[in-house]
Amino acid sequence: MRTIRWGIIGCGDVTEVKSGPGFQKAEHSSLVAVMRRNGALARDYAQRHAVPKWYDDAAALIHDPDVDAVYIATPPAAHKEYTLMSAQAGKPVYVEKPMALNAQDATAVAAAARAKDLLVMVGHTHLFSPAYRSLKLRGAALGEVRATRSRAGNRGPVRADASVLWDWGPHDVAMCIDLFGALPTKIEAVRLGTLQLPDGRGEEIGLRLEFDGGRQADIRISNIEAAKQRSFEASCANGQLLYDDLADHKLLERRSARERFEPVSIDPSLPLTNLVREFVDSIAASARAHPSLALGAQVVEVLSRCEEQLCA
Repeated sequence: MRTIRWGIIGCGDVTEVKSGPGFQKAEHSSLVAVMRRNGALARDYAQRHAVPKWYDDAAALIHDPDVDAVYIATPPAAHKEYTLMSAQAGKPVYVEKPMALNAQDATAVAAAARAKDLLVMVGHTHLFSPAYRSLKLRGAALGEVRATRSRAGNRGPVRADASVLWDWGPHDVAMCIDLFGALPTKIEAVRLGTLQLPDGRGEEIGLRLEFDGGRQADIRISNIEAAKQRSFEASCANGQLLYDDLADHKLLERRSARERFEPVSIDPSLPLTNLVREFVDSIAASARAHPSLALGAQVVEVLSRCEEQLCA
């Protein structure tokens, strides 16, 4: 299998934490170019990670013949522009969540990928977590998933480029749609609280998604928490599963309310490494589509409807 040579558009602090381990541990994957509008910061990133090329212009990176695939890690408002630019150049794309900030743009991105017969993956990274994947598999053995409850947040940041809904919400909504296997039939979104923080006004938001058959998801996302949290609990017909991304044991299971949660052994691989491997394998297999693209558009559709309620 040939090595896929990546270019990253948007090499900021978050990308540095994620991309280094993710790309380095994935086989047949090599980071060859990075881009940031501030060229000096792009150069510094490249030098720290021994990346041979750096750019301050996205088009230059996309059209570099040494770049086989593009990783878009910019603020969300630029995701549509750079994904469409990469698609026009015929370069496979991995774009961070959310793939767009409204349903119309998400539809345009999906349509462009289909028109170009191009592989586009959307980075709902928790779906590539071994703990979540094991939860989904074991949940099927425990009977129908009847309800989920998730909590995600931290103290800040208040981001100018994405509200807490678009910053934290995509992961939880993606897991719910993936686990229930359908779009919700009813959506409710409420603002539960606000707090003035040093970098702006933070908030806590509650989402309730109802699915066919009386199944439902309760989601709480916030940037005003006292401490970071990231948990996702699934209640099945014959037991419960708890995925806590911040715990030592990331997946727990119990067969009844009378029992204690017990740890489940999982693969220690990193979610981003798994995503990169799957992307590379898809290219090697000449795949022209990936289910994460359709899911990404569905997530944007749900969050757009939540935003309408919050702004009403």
